[in-house]
Amino acid sequence: MNETVQKLKKMFEEAGLSKEVTAGLLGNIEIESNFKPIKESLKYSSVERIKAVFPSKVKGMSYADIQKLVMNEKGLGNLVYADKGGFMYRGRGFIQITGKTLYEEYGKLIGVDLINNPDLACDEKIAGKIAIEYIKKVGFKFFKDINTSKDINYVVDCVTKSIQGVKKNYSSGFLLDHLLKKRKASLKYYNK
Repeated sequence: MNETVQKLKKMFEEAGLSKEVTAGLLGNIEIESNFKPIKESLKYSSVERIKAVFPSKVKGMSYADIQKLVMNEKGLGNLVYADKGGFMYRGRGFIQITGKTLYEEYGKLIGVDLINNPDLACDEKIAGKIAIEYIKKVGFKFFKDINTSKDINYVVDCVTKSIQGVKKNYSSGFLLDHLLKKRKASLKYYNK
């Protein structure tokens, strides 16, 4: 295990997360960000790609207007996250918190001013603390038994759904593939 993984594992365990939840979070973080807190990239190279990724956000816009958003991270971010505070509050960290409300909420929970300093969510220690608070707030709310269950696949599925969206359909396509990758990655950390 590399140094970042060891630090996160220790942090998660000290926060009272079970061996299964710790493994699930580590597997999710590996697949989402390869243990490097990241900023969401909104550099899209074509109108077609923007339309494919954000169909509801560009619906009714002219080709020329969408063309202005190609390779324009700030412009695209301000459009797609207009209801969440714009580009400044795009996804960051290990699990990609997004939106001014979440930056404010998790900043308060961990005692860091993420509203005025959103890039702090890309600091390893802060990103780890956000992941802990997120799983406690979202995961424990929707899946009351994940911190006591010994069924690693069930726990990983719950952690994954907590991060990617509880109400999404994971029975096929990209979401199922992603879920299976996260199960496989999580097993490495569960067995160590």
